[in-house]
Order: sequence, then C-alpha cells, then structure tokens
Amino acid sequence: MIVSIDPGLRATGIAVWDHHQGRYYLRRAHLVKNNAKDLAMSVVNVSRGVAIGGHVLEAVIIEFPKILTRDKSVADPADLLAVAAVAGGAMAHLALHAHEKTKLEFVLPAQWKGAAPKKTASGHNPIKNRCLADLHLRELDNVVLPGKTLEHNIYDAIALGLWFLRREKLRSASPDRSMQNLTDKHVN
Repeated sequence: MIVSIDPGLRATGIAVWDHHQGRYYLRRAHLVKNNAKDLAMSVVNVSRGVAIGGHVLEAVIIEFPKILTRDKSVADPADLLAVAAVAGGAMAHLALHAHEKTKLEFVLPAQWKGAAPKKTASGHNPIKNRCLADLHLRELDNVVLPGKTLEHNIYDAIALGLWFLRREKLRSASPDRSMQNLTDKHVN
C-alpha cells in the first residue's frame, strides 16, 4: 500500500494506492477535515484520519510546504510552518507502521506539480484535470469529494501519488493500461 498526502491545517487530502498482480490503482481518496483550535490537536486529528489497517506500507509521500519570500508567497509563513507540523505528524504516525523497506518521502510542490497553478485564469484546476485524465472510471468511483471548495486537497493528494507511481515506474500514464487485469473486486 502507498499513501500520498496533501497536508493542511483545516483539510488534508489523502490518497491510498493498492496493487494487484503488480498493477497499482487508487483504492480510495478522501479528505480529513479538522476543526481543532490548536496545532497539537490538528496533528492528532489528521494522523487519526490516515488509517491503513493491517496493510503492508510500501511508501508514504507527503507534500512539504515551501516557504517563499514575502513578495512571492500567497500564504502567511506562520501558517505554512503549521502545515509542516501536520505533515511531520502524519509522517511520524505512518512511520510507526513502516518497515525497513518502506519509502518515506517529503516532496516539495514544485517537484511533483511543476509550475501548475491552483486555478487557471478560466477557473479550471489543472491538477484536477490531470487526475481525471489519468484515472480509470472505476478509480474515480473511489474518490470521496467533500464539495467544490475543498476538492483540490484530494486531487493534489491523488496527483502526488500518480507522480510517485510514474517516477518509480509502478504505473503507466494510460489509465486503461494501468487498470488492465483488475476486476471490480480489486478496485471497489
């Protein structure tokens, strides 16, 4: 099992990838909402939302925020430090389920998404569009969307996972080829 996470203080996107006969597929993608008033409880709430059960953990990939200079950043650096704490807490929680071959990796946004903006001038989310093109219809059924305003968190977690799977040569860019030989039993 591979877990990819887009951390946030109020909403964290989680994508869980599983495999059958060497083919990786999206088992589920969901959002962990957090209403905690303090950072410590935020870390606890997000960690609880990342449940893997008794599965073997092959990799954990978590986006780690990059703090830009004041003139380039759209976010308050203090908020990004809190997001980094959530990312670290989620990694620490999942590391408890790791073994010596588990890959644990923090990834900067530019590493996995390049210069893709959150939204284009026309209001489209290029990361969401990339996910919709790269996922098989059966995988899309495993995406639990909370509503328009927070769905980008889930699509970022999915896109991060797709990036990792392609980089490691564990998944093809073609959703049909990636899903070949998988039955509904494996995907749902």
